[in-house]
Amino acid sequence: MMFKKLKIKEKFFIAQILGWLGTIPFFICIFFTLFYLNIDFKAREIGIAYSAIILSFLGAVHWGLLFEKIKEEPKIFFWRWLWGVAPSLIGWLGLSIMIIVNSYKIASIILSLGYVATFIFDYKVLSGYQWYKKLRVYLTIIALLSTLIIGFK
Repeated sequence: MMFKKLKIKEKFFIAQILGWLGTIPFFICIFFTLFYLNIDFKAREIGIAYSAIILSFLGAVHWGLLFEKIKEEPKIFFWRWLWGVAPSLIGWLGLSIMIIVNSYKIASIILSLGYVATFIFDYKVLSGYQWYKKLRVYLTIIALLSTLIIGFK
């Protein structure tokens, strides 16, 4: 209720703060991966799992936006609905590879490719959300580099 009363700039500010707070687990996992060798494998597993979670969240953004337009022509939005699920599936694949094949490197490559794909798709499709696109540049770089550092340590 209180959120509805906020001005649009205040809402963007809150979204930006929450976005930046979401990078904290990446930095914690990098720290433990690089400097605490006796638990680095757990930090890497947690980091890869967190990366998969964040990647899944990026698809959910499309579902949220599409719910606003659900009464419009469904055929137009079919690919966006489908894309809303794709990052979750990419995240699941990366996480599965880490668990089954026991390869942080392959998992981090899959997740990183997922980040690149979602960034390209979002940058083209979300043209009316300049503030989000700008934020996504920075957050995607952090998520991408963090995932690769954790995977290739």
